[in-house]
Amino acid sequence: MGYSSLFSFVAEAIIPYLYKKGEAMPKYMSFDELRGQMQSLELRLKDTEPLMAHIANTLALFTSQSFEKETSPFGEKWKPLSSATLKKSKGLKKKLVDKGKLVNSIHTSHTTKSASIGTSVVYARIHQFGGKAGRNHKVIIPARPFIPISKEDKIPKALQEEIQELAMEHILGVFLK
Repeated sequence: MGYSSLFSFVAEAIIPYLYKKGEAMPKYMSFDELRGQMQSLELRLKDTEPLMAHIANTLALFTSQSFEKETSPFGEKWKPLSSATLKKSKGLKKKLVDKGKLVNSIHTSHTTKSASIGTSVVYARIHQFGGKAGRNHKVIIPARPFIPISKEDKIPKALQEEIQELAMEHILGVFLK
């Protein structure tokens, strides 16, 4: 990225963001100081691994909140347990945490270009999206989404805003020292 496009990025994205957040940039700086900040900005834009690690942690947080609150990451309450499940579970109170296998299988990973969350538990999909299960697919399992992504590959608005905030903080670290 050349300096002219970096200057444009600072002028069009970063300065308005800082103003909105109430942060102050120095009124005056030497050209050498500005050039140093532009070089640091360029390095931050190339080194996205710390940002992706933060995003992966945020995905894990949204997922754990779903289990704690028994709501989807989109804020919809999970359907109640069926009477058959309640009888079989002998007093189970929390949904999707019978022995803890599913909730404890959630894991995140990240690279310099991506952050992801998932589980290796085979039955996770039926709980995430709902569907028919059991012999002859006679049992209907309601969707109880816990991973913050919909069937349509959408993420919750709150997660989107959190990721945008993390990205801006990653970039702005150059200016907020």
